[in-house]
Amino acid sequence: MPERANELVQKTTASLNDLRTPVALRRSIEQHQDNLLSLAKALLVAGKSEQEILEILDSAFSSYKKELTKTIVTLGNEQ
Repeated sequence: MPERANELVQKTTASLNDLRTPVALRRSIEQHQDNLLSLAKALLVAGKSEQEILEILDSAFSSYKKELTKTIVTLGNEQ
């Protein structure tokens, strides 16, 4: 099951690897990719329902959106 989770995360985030992004932003994306893999494994092992997964992802992506926005604004201020 963990290998399947890894495959799904890699497939889902593959397009991010092609982006030309600043180093700080790349680190944020890689960190969240690792977090997403851990989350996918945990959700699969826990046998969560689709509704539970949606609720967890809504929360996780809301947090990621805030951090990503902060990183982008910081990069903008450095220029």
